[in-house]
Amino acid sequence: MNQAAQETKTPSVAINGQYIKDLSFENPNAPMSLTPPKSAPNIEVNLNLEAKAIQTNVYEITLQITTKAKTAETNMFVVELSYAGLFTLTNIPEDQKEMVLLIHCPTILFPFARRVLSDATRDGGFQPLMLDPIDFAALYNQRKNDESTKSGLDKNNIN
Repeated sequence: MNQAAQETKTPSVAINGQYIKDLSFENPNAPMSLTPPKSAPNIEVNLNLEAKAIQTNVYEITLQITTKAKTAETNMFVVELSYAGLFTLTNIPEDQKEMVLLIHCPTILFPFARRVLSDATRDGGFQPLMLDPIDFAALYNQRKNDESTKSGLDKNNIN
């Protein structure tokens, strides 16, 4: 096999673009929420991940991140971000596409989404919110384990 033929069979992931689909920042109790709090804020972070086929081998991956900060006294802020990227997958075996889309692609997007959240909270008058890195492989494996456990339970319930 010549080198050109080998290169065409090489698996690859290309990012065509990345973008903010939706961004919302709420500071419902300003200016009181900007005064020094009496207690440390409780910060809640929720993450959702969506993969959608756009064309043959082109996928949109969307990270949906919602963060809420509140103290015992007040709601400080709410940030809702949908950050997406378009990815082209070439020569990725079918049995590996899901892993690439739900582990590799969001891992590429996350640092950029993290910066958007940090900038939004800073621009809203708060300390920049710096989310810890997310292990998308662990989340993927946990979801797979949960699905197999649930499938096993369902089979037991059917019999």
